[in-house]
Parts: sequence; C-alpha cells; structure tokens
Amino acid sequence: MPAQNRDVLPHTPGASLYWRIRHVLARVAFLRSSYYLMRSIRDAMRDSSERGRAELNEEFASREDPWDYKTAYQMDRIRTEIEMLDAARGTERFKNALEVGCAEGLFTEKLAPLCERLLAVDISPVALARARKSIHEFAWVDFALWDLRTDPVLESRDLIVVVHALEYVRNPLLIWRARTKFVNSLRPGGYLLIGTMKVAQIYEDAWWGRFLLRSGTHINNFFAKHPALTVIRTADLYLGKDYQAVDVLLQKKT
Repeated sequence: MPAQNRDVLPHTPGASLYWRIRHVLARVAFLRSSYYLMRSIRDAMRDSSERGRAELNEEFASREDPWDYKTAYQMDRIRTEIEMLDAARGTERFKNALEVGCAEGLFTEKLAPLCERLLAVDISPVALARARKSIHEFAWVDFALWDLRTDPVLESRDLIVVVHALEYVRNPLLIWRARTKFVNSLRPGGYLLIGTMKVAQIYEDAWWGRFLLRSGTHINNFFAKHPALTVIRTADLYLGKDYQAVDVLLQKKT
C-alpha cells in the first residue's frame, strides 16, 4: 500500500515555521487543493528509479508484510482479483504472464496456478529475495529485478498484472510510457489487470488529479481510455483505515 510522502528537515526555527505554514495550508479549505497540487508537482519532478527503490527497500526492511496483505480485507481483494482472472481465462491457463510489483510474492502464489509461465518482477531486492524464498514449488515461475519506470517488457505476454505499483510512480509522463509499453507487449486478446489505491480523497476530487495521475481512479481510467483496450470488469473494495482498492481488467482488442 503506497506510503505517504515524508519530508525530513532539521529541528531549527526555520523548519518549525515551515511545518506550521504547511499545516495551515493543508487545513484551510480554499488553499488545500493548491497545496496538494504543488506537492504533486514537486514529487513528479523528484521521481526517479533510485528514489523509488530506496522508498520500497525502506518499507520492506522495516518488517515483513509491511502493507498487511495477510489481513482479511487484503485477502478478499486478492480473491476478487483472482476471480476476475479466472473468469477471463475460462478453462485455459495464461501461457506467458508478467506480474509487475510482486513484492514478497503473496499474490504471485495465487497467480502461479493460473499460468503456464510466469515472470514476477519487482524493483526492491529486499522484497524479491523474500518472494524467491517463499515460492519454490512452482517450477514455471521466475523472478527478476525490474524497474517499471525504465525497463522494457522483453517478450509478448497474454497477461500482465500491475497491482499497487503504479502509485509509486509520481511522474505522470512515466505512467504514460508504462501504459504504452504494456499495451505494445500484450498479444491481441491478452489481458491487463491494473490494481490501484484510493487514499487521499483530494487526489480524486481535484481538477488536476486526472492530469497528474495521483489517484487510483484516475490511473485506472487513464489505462481504460487507451484505444487498443476494452474494459472487461471492475472492482472496488474497502480495505479498512479509509483505504479503497480499485481494480480494472482490460483486454487488448484483436
């Protein structure tokens, strides 16, 4: 689950003034949207593979399962996503699948029986090491370090799964490139499962949210609008603590 941005400033009078001003801007209604807009622009300008890797490594180094994927809410989400894929594949297994952002492999374990071949990738070596250790009974599953921002999809796929990874990309131009990359890598008739989170409602409601792609709904809608894709099914699940998961299953037109 995406973490909130954190700024680290020394404890100085200037820093205290900064935090007081920031607190006021965040709470005054007519300034709140502008405040989050400026933060989002700043985050987009700072976004990089190095920052993304460091952020995720920090989360996974703190403890195993940092996003509580083993809770009942999250297991319901995973079950719903697997049901979406089961309905799409029918009696056949996906021949060549890619899971982007596999983390510690909890979803990978449920996805593997649906596939003949599966490559599970992540930008965090800490998470990937745990996934490799926990999943060893499926000989057709491979793991690899892979950067959503820069790395290509080297093979044609009939399934690409990207669940709770796109929110970590704060630069909308990189999400545009990722969409193009995934669509071009899908075989005609192949499926793309996008799973994102709705956390801060301001990103959902603000006029600029759909341009900066900083919310789950806007990200999903952006992928769904690609002319080569058709929406097959959507899901919206409450995960507790004011979090919502929003999923969309898309199919590439033949």
